[in-house]
Formats: sequence, C-alpha cells, structure tokens
Amino acid sequence: MKRWVFTLVAVVLCLTLLAGVVVYYNASLVNSSLNRKSLFVLSAPVAQPILSRVLPVFESKYGVEVHVSYGASGSIFATLKLRNASVDLIIFASEDWGGRAEAEGLVFNESKSVFAYQLAVVFVREGLQGIACVDDLARPGLKIGIVNPKVAPIGYEALHYFNQSKSSEKIKSNVVYLAKDVGELVAVFKTGALDAIVAWHVYYEQLRNISYVVYPWSCGYRYNIYGLVGYVAKASTQPELAQELLNFIVYSDVSKDVMKDLGYFTSVDEVLSYVSASFKG
Repeated sequence: MKRWVFTLVAVVLCLTLLAGVVVYYNASLVNSSLNRKSLFVLSAPVAQPILSRVLPVFESKYGVEVHVSYGASGSIFATLKLRNASVDLIIFASEDWGGRAEAEGLVFNESKSVFAYQLAVVFVREGLQGIACVDDLARPGLKIGIVNPKVAPIGYEALHYFNQSKSSEKIKSNVVYLAKDVGELVAVFKTGALDAIVAWHVYYEQLRNISYVVYPWSCGYRYNIYGLVGYVAKASTQPELAQELLNFIVYSDVSKDVMKDLGYFTSVDEVLSYVSASFKG
C-alpha cells in the first residue's frame, strides 16, 4: 500500500514539474517574441530584388526582423494616408510620389534618400520581328501590357513614350493588359500572354531568354531617369531604427555591391553612360 502511495506521489510531482517547465518555456518564447525588434516596410516592387538580398544581412547583423509589403507607389501613398497604418520605412519608385508624401506630412522630409536609378524600356517577345522602336507598337493585333499609370511611375512613363509617337492612339488601342504593379506585369509577360511590355531595365536578367529590348531614346524619344526614394514614415514608432535600416539599404557596401550585381545604376552619370552606349548600339 505504501509503495503504491509513494508511486502516485512521484507521478504527481513529475507531472507538476513538467507542467512548470512547459509554462516557463512558453513564457520564455512569448517574452523573446515581445522583446524582438521588428520593422515594417512598404516598397515599390522594383526594389524587391535589392531588398531580398540586403535585408537578411541587416537582420542578421542587427537582430531586427524586417517585414516588407510590395505595391505600386500610388497604393503605398494611399496606405500612408490612412494615418493608422503601422509602417516604419517607405520606398517609392519615383520622387514625385515622395514629394506628395512630404506635402501631406506623411514622412520625415530630412530622411529622403534617392538610390538605385532605373530607365523604362520596351521588352518584346522573342521571335516577334519588326519591332525596332515605339512607333512599331502600333502594329494591328499586337498585345501590349503596361502598369496602371495612375498608381505607378513605370505606367506613366509608358504613356510618356506612347504620347510621343505619331501613332499614339493606335499604340494605346493595343494595350490589352493593365497591371496593378510592375511585378505583376512581368509575371504575366513570362506566361507568353503579351507581345510587349514597358518595364524597368533591371528586369532584363529575368526576361533575357524570352525577349529582346527596344530602347526608346535610340530612335529619338525623350526619356526620364527614375530613382528609388526612401523615407522614414512619420507613423514609425522606431524612427531611429528605421533610419538605420534606410542608411544600410542606401549606403552600405553590401547594398551597393548588390545593386551593381543586379544592374541598377548607382548614379545619374552611370545612367547617361548606359544611354549613350545603347544609343550607339
């Protein structure tokens, strides 16, 4: 009888100790999660190749979790205007959207950083002959895709090219797909559903095996230079940490090497040299 009682007591004690360990372990996990620093970034999709390689380095070095949501610059601006949006860092695809955010008091103006310059080019499906310049996009039956110009700089740069053509209306009538952002547009082009798209030059590596590039400036079209524009959001609860992240993205040697490797321009002079070389080509 005594042996049975002792056994029962031992079992109860073991279960009690085990329960205590589980509770302590769970509490430790909760505390660790609560103490872990994190930042939230809203970014234009054209920055995704950079961020996907740079952010893990920053997270490892500083012990900070960085969460990113991608969307067209206009959509990012609309989210910021909600005022209750929980966001620390903003990356627009152009300075004009940044200017709007400054005017609305949504970002810290002094945190503005311009980096990773790009140009808009035309990607034409491999095998489709006779498309040498923007004017040729007026060919009947051609299926063109662009990004919604109301929310994305790459969209209104496409219209900027189209409107310079003597066949502007015919080109616009060939636009059969209006994407919400450039990431979506490139994905659809990869399926073979479109004959041509206007996208940033940095997508060349992704599309080189299924397309060739038309450079609008090589046949006299005016072009604009775009740079990614980063800001610390006024809504940030950790503005100093957000600024540290922005500095890392823009100025660190790691980031600069990644930008060069991916084909982004690090200065306006680099852009002008590229334009000159492609014009001669």
